[in-house]
Amino acid sequence: MLQMPSQLVESIKIDKISKFGDPKKSPRNLCVQFNSQKEKDEVRYHGANPTGTGYSMFEQFPPEIVDQRRKLVKIMKEKKLNEPSSKIKLVYNKLYVKGELYQT
Repeated sequence: MLQMPSQLVESIKIDKISKFGDPKKSPRNLCVQFNSQKEKDEVRYHGANPTGTGYSMFEQFPPEIVDQRRKLVKIMKEKKLNEPSSKIKLVYNKLYVKGELYQT
């Protein structure tokens, strides 16, 4: 699944892992809390697109950020339809259009 060097895997410290969902169904969702942001970024970098595995990774956000992102995703989709060549990026709870912060 993750293509990470073994030294890196052994050095990662995890604070907490929680399983979610029906235990009879697999694979179950996991929520992993890493010891540091650097370790989290390393895992996300090496496992960003585990194609062909049936697994995926997502970042978990607080409910208020999820609401903000939901609104920004609608705006992002409209912008992509109207300006397909422009570079649009959603970072945490901010939308960047052509490298500039989009003001709502």
